[in-house]
Amino acid sequence: MRGLSAPRIRLVGTFFSVVGEEPLITIVVECGDDELWSRLLGSPFRVWWNRFVKVLGLGYDFDPSFTPGIMINSADVARGMITWLRRVIEKKRYSIQYIRLTKDGATNVVATIPTGDTGLFESMLEDLRGLVEEK
Repeated sequence: MRGLSAPRIRLVGTFFSVVGEEPLITIVVECGDDELWSRLLGSPFRVWWNRFVKVLGLGYDFDPSFTPGIMINSADVARGMITWLRRVIEKKRYSIQYIRLTKDGATNVVATIPTGDTGLFESMLEDLRGLVEEK
């Protein structure tokens, strides 16, 4: 168990966007510890969806309390996520851009994630289309 003074990663923000035609998740963290940064970048993760509260998140094995994501709490956010999900389904991939903020500046790493089965993303799309009555 980590003590109160143990180094940690602080989630600053998570953004879902489409850049050109590419679906992108940007995760911004504050992290002064190189080992923790490496653990984040090398950690397996899974995408999860809570359809009741409309939250899409990423769960990382290295730290179960580190859960970047987005709550779809307005029609505008839902429309943006619909576009993102359509691109993920079409491309069968998305990218994650990790931005690390330290006292010495910022570091940027991008990874492209193949989706394989798009069933979860299709299910999310159907849920969100129902919110904005877009069929």
